[in-house]
Amino acid sequence: MAPVLVLLTLGPTVVALRTTALPAARRLSPSEGLLRSVAGPRGILLLAGAVVLATLLPWSIPLLIPLLPGPLAFAATVVDMRFTADRRAG
Repeated sequence: MAPVLVLLTLGPTVVALRTTALPAARRLSPSEGLLRSVAGPRGILLLAGAVVLATLLPWSIPLLIPLLPGPLAFAATVVDMRFTADRRAG
């Protein structure tokens, strides 16, 4: 039951991070974030790792809680930049 709960929590979180990394010209579209998540499985794994790290880090060092949105936004932006570069190259 616990692995299912983890996957049900990680999935929407990764899609939400992919949605927030969309270019500013587009509005926040969960369907676009879902399409980009399905199209790039490596990006899903990288963002899931960032989310897990952002979950475990404040557990060990609570003073870092205010700094957590920065690395998550950075990870989402980098994954989106890799996705657009892969689409241009391929």
